[in-house]
Amino acid sequence: MEMIGDTQPGEDASLSGVEDQEHARQVGGRIARLRGKRSQAVFARLTGTHVNSIGRYERGERLPDTDALRAISRATGADIDWILTGTGVAPDMASDAADPDSRAARQAAKDAEEEGVILVPMYGARPSAGTGSALEDYVEGWHEMTASEAKELGLRRKTTAMVRVRGDSMEPTLRDGERVVIDTSVTEITHDAIYVMRVDDTLVVKRAQLLRGGTVKVVSDNPRYEPYEVSPHDAMQLAVVGRAVHVWRKL
Repeated sequence: MEMIGDTQPGEDASLSGVEDQEHARQVGGRIARLRGKRSQAVFARLTGTHVNSIGRYERGERLPDTDALRAISRATGADIDWILTGTGVAPDMASDAADPDSRAARQAAKDAEEEGVILVPMYGARPSAGTGSALEDYVEGWHEMTASEAKELGLRRKTTAMVRVRGDSMEPTLRDGERVVIDTSVTEITHDAIYVMRVDDTLVVKRAQLLRGGTVKVVSDNPRYEPYEVSPHDAMQLAVVGRAVHVWRKL
């Protein structure tokens, strides 16, 4: 895929006047808003723009050219006039590019896969918009994983996701702030394992055991938290998002 805005030394647009520099900073701020919690690398893939250019735009060092503006507009749904001037209605920050099934996300995933990288959606604890009825409402960012890492974990691109642990209930196994890789092809509790489950509008990471008669025992690895059981009838309200298979941990 040809990247837009892949500049060579000396090709940056000249921003000589104070007003031009201020305008560039304002445009860069709006592009940063559109990027949201996604990394610059992921946003560059989503928009087909070179990652170095994204950084320059956001720092106010350079204004995007027409091709870059069109690419960002197509990927995010933002109006070009809004990007350049800030006038009119601000776009929805939970844009189409955050949806794993959107055209922009599918194209970015395809481009990344050709380079040996897969884009993994990062789910937040709560939906970013709406009622959380659709799983894509929980996407708060993206993570890059090499295809070899996914293969080693026995994962497929379309059924791989990540979630950030909140709280200490799963310590020492999982610590607050750690990123857990999950296999979203697993949608039922079949054996003792750590699952990501949706309870009401909240995603929780817990150990779950299937007991006789269909009762589910939910266990926190931290002994400070008491385990509890969910009856077969109430267990129907536990929507399994996936099974935890790996945790990214800093040493």
